[in-house]
Order: sequence, then structure tokens, then C-alpha cells
Amino acid sequence: MSILDIKKENIVLILMTIITLIFSIIYELFSFGVYSFYMIFAFMIPLISIGINLLLIKYNISIGKVSYNLFLASCLTFTTMFLIKGILDIYGTSNILVLVYLIIGIILSSLSVLFYKK
Repeated sequence: MSILDIKKENIVLILMTIITLIFSIIYELFSFGVYSFYMIFAFMIPLISIGINLLLIKYNISIGKVSYNLFLASCLTFTTMFLIKGILDIYGTSNILVLVYLIIGIILSSLSVLFYKK
């Protein structure tokens, strides 16, 4: 994957960060004073992914398209997990199925590293 493709993907991650931040703010405004750290910090996952992309650009590291798509999928999975966990915390309940998102995110991240090619 070329550096230009990674720069284009940063735009997608920036939009994902902004949309997640706006969703978190609006959801917490209507939560009657109940807050969840998962909801507050859900925007940090795509923001960290932008940082990883910038490091790839800085050190001129080229990765495969499959690896990069798995990386983006894991980012989306972790962000979804944080949002759902935050919604459940605000609602005052818990669900074991949130653990499924964590497992899938870890698997996708591991596959991303596995399919890395120079």
C-alpha cells in the first residue's frame, strides 16, 4: 500500500473520529448526568489509529492492502465496542456479548500483523 493511500485513509479516520466524538457528546447530553468513560474516550481509538498511520508515513513503511484493511476493521470493531459498552454503562446494565467485540478486535489486529508484508 502506498503512502498516498494511507494519507487518503487518514481522512476517513479523521471523519470517524469526529463522528464518534459528536455522537458521544450528544448521547451524554441526554444521559441525565450519567457518564461512562467508555463513551467519553471512544473517539481515542480512531485518533490513535491516525497516529499509527502518521508513524507509517514518517518512517516510509509500506504495508499490504489486506493488512491495512484488517487494521481499519479492528479500529472500527474497538470503537464500536467502546460505544456499546458506554451505552450499556449509561443505561445501568452490562452484557457479556461486549466481550465478543473485544475478541474479534484482537483477532483482526493479530491478522493485520500476520498479513504484514514489506
